[in-house]
Amino acid sequence: MTTTEDIIDRAKTLLAGITPGEWEVEMIHNTNASVVIINKSIWIARQTWPKDAAFIAAAPELVRGLCEEVKRLRGERNRAKPPIQQKSVPDVPNAWLTVGGQSFSCKCGCKLFNQPDRNVKIYFCNSCGAEHEGFPL
Repeated sequence: MTTTEDIIDRAKTLLAGITPGEWEVEMIHNTNASVVIINKSIWIARQTWPKDAAFIAAAPELVRGLCEEVKRLRGERNRAKPPIQQKSVPDVPNAWLTVGGQSFSCKCGCKLFNQPDRNVKIYFCNSCGAEHEGFPL
């Protein structure tokens, strides 16, 4: 799975390699268009459909804007959500849970659980603290 940071880094790397300048659409005929760099005779795409040309010409600015929006939203999310605190339970055994022979994961992705009361089949995720019940230890 690709992380958001990987996507941003990849997009910025690809943007750094494109032809600099403002890209615009230049109509050739009623049905064909090209993408060119303004004030230079550099063609990015030739004889394509006008809507495709419009998208190609807008792509660099769209990608820059999307990268900034992702970074802004991540910052908001990180400020709004307190960090997950690991719950320290002394002398409580930790366990990997299996269901039907398969490793069980919490919704947060953690696979390590603790069972504070050995008489009750309730387990707590060591990462997010979510409660899971009914599994044998």
